[in-house]
Amino acid sequence: MWLFLFVVLPVSAVAGAGFLLYRGQTIARHIRGTCYDDVSKVPRNHVGLVLGCVRYLKSGRPNRYFTYRIEAAAALVHAGKVDVLLVSGASHRKSIDEAGSMKEALIEQGVPAASIACDRFGYRTIDSVLRARMVYGQERLTIVSQQFHNERAIYIAERRGIEAIGLNAADVEPPRGRMVRLREYLARMRVLVDIHLSNTQPRVLGKGEPL
Repeated sequence: MWLFLFVVLPVSAVAGAGFLLYRGQTIARHIRGTCYDDVSKVPRNHVGLVLGCVRYLKSGRPNRYFTYRIEAAAALVHAGKVDVLLVSGASHRKSIDEAGSMKEALIEQGVPAASIACDRFGYRTIDSVLRARMVYGQERLTIVSQQFHNERAIYIAERRGIEAIGLNAADVEPPRGRMVRLREYLARMRVLVDIHLSNTQPRVLGKGEPL
């Protein structure tokens, strides 16, 4: 019993975490060639899925991840690369409405309101991607976020039967982006569990709303 608790269990946990970390680092290799930095080179799709985050940090300063995603998504529309933007984010508290904030910011960038659909149940990336197919009827998507986030989202999409490419928004360089990158390593380990072990489904579905 003591051998199991103090030797076998810790070694197994470390080995398991190491394996997931290694697999997480291979996600980028699995989706190579599907992310674009130049909007003019992005193949055309009907719908662009914009992954959410808050518009303002707790300090009150603008969140540059948000700003850069909005700029990239607006460029996608203005270049005629998508017809509709599906903005997806968590909007479960009165103080947080990621999808609504994205729509507001896109309109400020000249995107017609009629070309924007809001998904307020994108609690996690896997929710946003799977709801794009299961609720909004999309089997092909152009995903808009920073490259590290696009890679994870496309990995989810491909393994759930969705054809996806990504337009990379500008990134936030260290030191401000350091904690986000750390969280990304953990998120990649979690998504491997979601896809390969637990068959995770969206927290909320509801009736279909084809775009």
